[in-house]
Amino acid sequence: MASDVIGATLDKPWHKQLALKRAQTNRGSFYPPMSIEPLPHMRSRLGGQGMSTEERVLRRQWIQAQYLAPNEPNYGPYEKLHFRKNIFRRPLTGVWENFCNFLISVTNRPKGVGYLHYTFPRLLGAVAVSYWLGYLLKYHKGDWTKETGWNISFTREPEYDLTKPYVPKPDNEFFARGFTTRKVLLNEK
Repeated sequence: MASDVIGATLDKPWHKQLALKRAQTNRGSFYPPMSIEPLPHMRSRLGGQGMSTEERVLRRQWIQAQYLAPNEPNYGPYEKLHFRKNIFRRPLTGVWENFCNFLISVTNRPKGVGYLHYTFPRLLGAVAVSYWLGYLLKYHKGDWTKETGWNISFTREPEYDLTKPYVPKPDNEFFARGFTTRKVLLNEK
């Protein structure tokens, strides 16, 4: 049946489902992955005469091999220290971790130092980002002399107030970006 579907066209829905299931199981290989589990299905263990003594021993041995020993997984000294961080984070966090380990040895409060270890870098990062944004907003304003910078606009009064008489505004106030209030280049033609 499987060989029929391999060469056949996938015009029926169950053909497509079977091909997708096989592709997912085989992970790109023509053959399915090898399983060394003896009698993996309940039907094969209970059907017919049941399990023989040799099959029972093999099954018990395979099940016992699936349990992890108390020392597993066993990481070497390098993996114990560095298996959770990539190569760029290691030098950046090394000094901070050494300082926190020193605090643990001095204060003997690992839980409190753990909170400090978690919150202080994030608070420091938030303060640094807020100072950086403040600097950009203060010194990199967007005005008429350049196209870069922050364009900060505030809400204006309504253009048409029905309680007051209509006074037309000059046309050059739209997106002026400080051009109308300049103090240089006033007499240039």
